[in-house]
Amino acid sequence: MSTDEKLLSYNQRGLIPGPNETNEQYYQRVDFCEKFFLDPASFFSDCSFSLKDRVVRQDLDWVYAKLLKTYDIAPDYLVAFYSDKDLYFFQGACTWVFDYKKHSLAVVQLRKKLKKKKYFFYDREEILTHEMAHLARMAFDEKSEEMFAYLLSSSVFRRAFGALVHDEKEVIFFFILFFVSIFSFVFSSYFSFLTSVFNIFSFATFGYLSLGLYRLFKQKRVLKKAAHKLLKVVKFQRSVRAVLFRMSDKEILQFTKMSPQQIVEFVHKQKTQSLRWRMIFLAYFSKVENKIN
Repeated sequence: MSTDEKLLSYNQRGLIPGPNETNEQYYQRVDFCEKFFLDPASFFSDCSFSLKDRVVRQDLDWVYAKLLKTYDIAPDYLVAFYSDKDLYFFQGACTWVFDYKKHSLAVVQLRKKLKKKKYFFYDREEILTHEMAHLARMAFDEKSEEMFAYLLSSSVFRRAFGALVHDEKEVIFFFILFFVSIFSFVFSSYFSFLTSVFNIFSFATFGYLSLGLYRLFKQKRVLKKAAHKLLKVVKFQRSVRAVLFRMSDKEILQFTKMSPQQIVEFVHKQKTQSLRWRMIFLAYFSKVENKIN
C-alpha cells in the first residue's frame, strides 16, 4: 500500500494528524492507537478500568453511520469503558487524552447507566458519537472542539446551544453563580443583606451566560462563513463538514477571509508541507481539482 493509500485509509478511520504533529509523531501515534486497542491494560501501570466493562462492537453500528455521514470518519480503534469514576454528576461521558511516550492516546469513559441506554436525556449512541468526535481530534487542542462534537447531537437544542461551555470548569462556575443567586433570593426575606448578594450574583450569572452565548454565536458565524467559502471549492456539503473537522481554528478563520481561488492555492501549498493537509487534499480536493482550475 502506497503512502497516499495509507493516508486515505487513516483519514476514513479518523486518525487525523494534529496541527503541531510531525510526520514521525503521527505515525507513531497511529501505531500506539492500534496496539492500545488490542491491549489497553498494558498501557497503564494502574488500570482504572475493567476489561469486562469495555464497550463492545455491537454498540457502535449507529454511531459509525452518523460519524461517516457527518465527518467521514469511523474510528475503529475506540477504547471505551463503562465507569462512573471521577465523572461530575452532569457528565454522561468523558474522553481522557493522556500522553504516552510523548504521544496522545485517548480513552472514552461512559457512565454505567448508559448500559441501559439513557442518562438524563442523553442516550448511549448520541454520547458515543460526541466522544468519538473528540477521539478523532485527540491531537487537536482548539476552542471549537465542543462545537464539532455537539453538531452530531440528535437534539436541535443541543446542536444549537450544547457548545455554550467548553469544559466542566465552566459548568461548575455557572452552577455556583446560579445556585448562590437562587439561595440568596429565597432567604433574602430573612436576611436583608442577601438582597445585595442576589443582585450581584444574578447579574454575574446573566453576564456569564451572555458572554458564553456571544462566544458561541461568534464561533458559529466563523464556521458558517468558512463553510460557505469552502462549498464553492469542494462542491459537496458533506465534504465541507469533513474538511472543516480536520482544520484548526486559525485555519478556519483564515478561510473566511479567502476567495475560492486563494483557498485552492492555500491547499496546494500546504499539501507539500503538512501531512494533515496532504490527507485532506487527497480525500476532498483532488477529485475537484480540474473543475477549480
